Amino acid sequence: MSDQIVDSLIVEAGEYSVRDFAIYRHTVYIDSINVGLASTADADPCAEIANTGRMHEMTTIELAQLLHSSEILEAAVGLAAINASLDLNKSKDGLVRKNAVKILREKGEGKNVSIIGHFPFVESFIKDGACENVWVFELNPRSPDDLSSDLIPKYVPQSDVVLISGTTLINHSFQGVVELCENSYNIVLGPSTPLTPILFDFGIDVVCGAIVADKEKAKLSFAQGARFREAAGLEFVSLMK
Repeated sequence: MSDQIVDSLIVEAGEYSVRDFAIYRHTVYIDSINVGLASTADADPCAEIANTGRMHEMTTIELAQLLHSSEILEAAVGLAAINASLDLNKSKDGLVRKNAVKILREKGEGKNVSIIGHFPFVESFIKDGACENVWVFELNPRSPDDLSSDLIPKYVPQSDVVLISGTTLINHSFQGVVELCENSYNIVLGPSTPLTPILFDFGIDVVCGAIVADKEKAKLSFAQGARFREAAGLEFVSLMK
């Protein structure tokens, strides 16, 4: 478990009351000083989690402690709570509306690229042929080209650019990956990703996440089972080092 990164994120989070709380099919949604999101991918839908029915009465810092949990759904609640309580004013000067895939393409042209997590753009990115090699790692392979996560220690150290899914913070694989990324340009991507410069202390160069610009549209989308890429009301931004 990545206690160091988890502890750092919890320290960065503030303590606020929760205005709205929901666990949808693919998403945890917590409304506090911000709306915080986190993916429930790979979570056991039948998992028993603590304080069910009373989570909206807890503070963001109390919920954030759940990021320590080995239960995926509880950890997702913890990360969403952290995202809901981050003071984005501290980061606003570094936030830009730059597409993460564009950054990946710019930095990875003619080079070796590792992608931790099978993102929807992976197939088209590989077909572009702009990179020397593109290695995609997925805990639950979705494509014949996906590599087992067991091969991360072999290929990531050979990479010039590494793209890491924000869900690695939920399944506690983040620390193990970044320890292999000392010589690469490193990007964290996904709406679960905390928009905080704390991640720069762990070797990350660009943090790409999402801001909920329209709560009603986002909630309606998530309530109908939308994944992040299908949801309305989101604005995707990048925090540059």
